[in-house]
Amino acid sequence: MAGLAKFIEDVRRRRVLSNAALYIVAAWVAIQVADVAIDAGVIRWALRDVFAAAFLGFPVALIASWFYDITRNGVVKTPPAGADSSFDKSLHKRDYLLFVFLVTVWAAGVFYIHTPAPVDKSIAILPFFLPTACA
Repeated sequence: MAGLAKFIEDVRRRRVLSNAALYIVAAWVAIQVADVAIDAGVIRWALRDVFAAAFLGFPVALIASWFYDITRNGVVKTPPAGADSSFDKSLHKRDYLLFVFLVTVWAAGVFYIHTPAPVDKSIAILPFFLPTACA
């Protein structure tokens, strides 16, 4: 049970839940704006793409909020629990590679969802009925 309590404390310290709530609100606003834009004449599949991007971006946002904080000084690493003031919060090459990987996974997911299924090309033949005379 101590492991779970430590994990929950780490989630609070890293502000993962508040970032998740902020992401959900922002995604909801984006979906609502896309819905209004579709009523104004934008292509019909755009709402599906906005919804897919918001849905697939949620885990990416959670992972990013676990490792990084957004401050007035820009994006910095979240220090581990018990780190002293000498912890280097600056971003390094590995951090940028992680960010590129997360964005690539997100983009691949959006592309996969947007790829239409193959259309089965066929012709339907309907019988031709002549109306019969009613007696």
